[in-house]
Amino acid sequence: MVSVKADNVDKETIGMLRTIHQKQVQLISLADQKANILMGVIIIGLSIIATNFFTYDYQNNSNIQNFLILCFSLSELISLLFAVWVITPRLVKEKKNQDISKSKNPLFFMESSNISEEKYVKYMLEQIKSPKRVYELLLIDFYQIGFVLKEKYKYLSISYILAILGIVPAVILIILVFLNKS
Repeated sequence: MVSVKADNVDKETIGMLRTIHQKQVQLISLADQKANILMGVIIIGLSIIATNFFTYDYQNNSNIQNFLILCFSLSELISLLFAVWVITPRLVKEKKNQDISKSKNPLFFMESSNISEEKYVKYMLEQIKSPKRVYELLLIDFYQIGFVLKEKYKYLSISYILAILGIVPAVILIILVFLNKS
């Protein structure tokens, strides 16, 4: 795998690894929080549209106004779906009686949840005998967390862009309504 000489563990390395882990966990939490906030705002906006839908006199409004309401609603709904995608856990298919030694990342909870505690502890105790192997396991875990972060932030960005694009027809609609009242 990685050719690193790690016969002795120094405080700087441990501090760096701890910092990396904390940052990654914070970024995952931040992405989830942002997605939850965006979902709340969108749900409130769509709720207002839905409650006013039955009292809305769409027959007396122009097709442009009805189209703008539809564009706003669809954009926000799709944005909501992307935000839900950000916070939805991606669980791998469960493998019964899995051999933990063939696992790509034994630190990931889904890799160890299908074997007995005794087997897992025995395997991990064997792995942590070598500081080099501990580093490898941590770096593999960091790398895979990076993929999770990349995916979360990609979908979060799409969700934000769609939410903002959905505001454009709403603003145009508000302008049209005020212009028609004047």
